[in-house]
Amino acid sequence: MVDERTTEVLEFDKVVLRIAGYTASVMGREEALAFAPVGDPEVIRQRVGRAMEMMDLIGFDDPVPARGIPDVRRALVRCGAEGIALSTEELLWVGEALTAFRQLRDYLDQRRGKYPSLLDLMAWLTPHPEVEEAIRGLRTVSNRQSSTPRASDSTSRWDRDAGPR
Repeated sequence: MVDERTTEVLEFDKVVLRIAGYTASVMGREEALAFAPVGDPEVIRQRVGRAMEMMDLIGFDDPVPARGIPDVRRALVRCGAEGIALSTEELLWVGEALTAFRQLRDYLDQRRGKYPSLLDLMAWLTPHPEVEEAIRGLRTVSNRQSSTPRASDSTSRWDRDAGPR
C-alpha cells in the first residue's frame, strides 16, 4: 500500500475523479472511484499496461462502439428471484447492456494483438445474440403497443404466462 502523504502529493484523488468522468457507465464510474494505489510492482505493471493500451485505443484507433452501458444490476438481481418478472422497460435496458457489451468485446477481439490486456478484462463476458434478438422483438411489440390508440385493446395486451397476444 502507498502511504497517504504520497497520494496527497500526487493528487491521486483528483486523478481518480478525472478518470471517473470519462467512464461510459455507472458501473465504470463506481469502479474508477474505488481505484486505490498499490505498491505491488506486478499489479502496477498490469495497470500501466492497461492504461497504455487504453490511451492508444482512444488516441489512435476507431471510436469505441459502446457509448453508454445501462446499469442493469438491480434488474439482474430481481430476475434471479423466483416468481419475479422484469418489466418491459427493464428487459429493454438488459438488451441494451447485452448489445453494448457484445459490441465492445467484438471491437476488442478484432484488435486482440493491439489491446490484449483490455480484451482479458472482457474474457468473462459471453455474448448472447439470441437473447438480444428476443429483446429486440419485444421492443418491436412495445413500439406497436405505444402507437396503438387503445393500449387496453386485447390484441396489444400481454398475458404474463402466454406472452404477447
